[in-house]
Amino acid sequence: MSRVTASKLSTLTTILVFGAAVLSSCSTPGAPAAASLEDGEISVADTFEAFWTDKGGLATFGPPLEPAQYDNTLFRQTFLNAELVFDSRATTPSHIYLAPLGRGLGLAEPSVPEPTKPGARYFKSTGHTLFTGFVQAFDQLGGESVLGDPISEVAFRDGLVVQYFESAGLFREQSAAPTEVHMLAFGLAAKPGAVRSPPPGFQAVMPPGMRPRPFGTFLDRYGGEAVFGVPLSDPHLAPDGSLEQVYERAVLFSPSGTPAEVYLRPLGRALGPVDTANPRPADPQAPYFAETGHSIGLAFTDFFVDHGGQAVVGKPLGEASATDGVFSQRFENMVLVYRFDLPSSLAIQLAPLGRDYLARLAPGSSATLAPTGPVLPPAATETTTTGVAIVKTWVEWAILPRGAHQTIFVEVRTTDDSAWAGVAPVIVVDAPGGKMYPPVPLTNPEGLTAVTLTIDGLTPGEIVTYDVAVAGDAGIGYASGQFAGGFTSLSP
Repeated sequence: MSRVTASKLSTLTTILVFGAAVLSSCSTPGAPAAASLEDGEISVADTFEAFWTDKGGLATFGPPLEPAQYDNTLFRQTFLNAELVFDSRATTPSHIYLAPLGRGLGLAEPSVPEPTKPGARYFKSTGHTLFTGFVQAFDQLGGESVLGDPISEVAFRDGLVVQYFESAGLFREQSAAPTEVHMLAFGLAAKPGAVRSPPPGFQAVMPPGMRPRPFGTFLDRYGGEAVFGVPLSDPHLAPDGSLEQVYERAVLFSPSGTPAEVYLRPLGRALGPVDTANPRPADPQAPYFAETGHSIGLAFTDFFVDHGGQAVVGKPLGEASATDGVFSQRFENMVLVYRFDLPSSLAIQLAPLGRDYLARLAPGSSATLAPTGPVLPPAATETTTTGVAIVKTWVEWAILPRGAHQTIFVEVRTTDDSAWAGVAPVIVVDAPGGKMYPPVPLTNPEGLTAVTLTIDGLTPGEIVTYDVAVAGDAGIGYASGQFAGGFTSLSP
């Protein structure tokens, strides 16, 4: 069992939400590993030792940062430059792979068209081309089966030539020979905290341009930076007091300043008033929104459903149209564009509206800020009445797939914000077939309860509203919520 001398890493601080500094390299560029294996505190697990050694050991992955550990059925160990994973249910060690840290670090970029240059290695799964100068290193390390597909184009940053992959990052100094290719410190970058140092005696080069991701959970749920674009700002306090971060194609914010509550700025709505309403289409399956008088273009329907529906994309503010060969449609929070030059699975892209928004934030700018009020998602509503109970409600499906059951969740708290246990909320659902009054279990010690329903007769795009009320010795409270019928069924 190989061992490496390394003192315990100092306690790492939590990423600062406001004014967090951009992550920087831990040392000057160079080979990540500069020490030899010795007896010490941290071991390369037996499960990973052959794989680790075969791929170059210290020179490739660097030293382990922590002992290997189980995560359910997965056996994991984080190294300086990568995280190795083995599924304990597998029968052979060949099932060792690298965790997709590149996506988790928010390094994926929106897709680009396939180059016309003959021989270019373009990956239609991600819409990116392998940099010619990294082909040899990429293949020697095991190619896409080890590093994953490229999630960015090559870039020249801070004196480095850099390209990000799903599970690793490659770099060389711009002045170095093309063969001097090393791995970026993805394993170290993925460690919690804002202060990251490699083990004593080792060097590390962090991915250039990384920014804190307080909204990472939301981003990853809907496609990450590959959909919303690269971050253009650090998290900051917006003029309306919200925690905000500007991305190339969207602006995320939290009115409460907590990453658990995330909305998109209505950048599409800021482009102008709603277009003249159209009549409901004859096709009963067409997703039509009576509130704005517009339908979702067929090309954009799947993207709309798969990326949060009205809660994230917002309602359509105009019909899909083609202008100068570009097929697009404006929604409350974004503009969707159909890119004929991209692989079909990646063809729906967001227009880069974030840059204009950021320009309006620049000191001395005379431009007017886009409207800052959120388009609230139907899956997260709350009503609070001063002096009485606090009731929050949300649903499992903001857009309910056909054939799926809907679960309504309720949280009840007393006036001092403590959980109200043992109370039975009353829920009234305004369903297509009439009002429903489902029996609701008593709240648990955390003040939580839920009820699961079958909604019959719900057509695609139809909105269902419901009310929640509680009353008891601790007071009274009220909340309401809504969700929409989906356009697709659950996958079998």
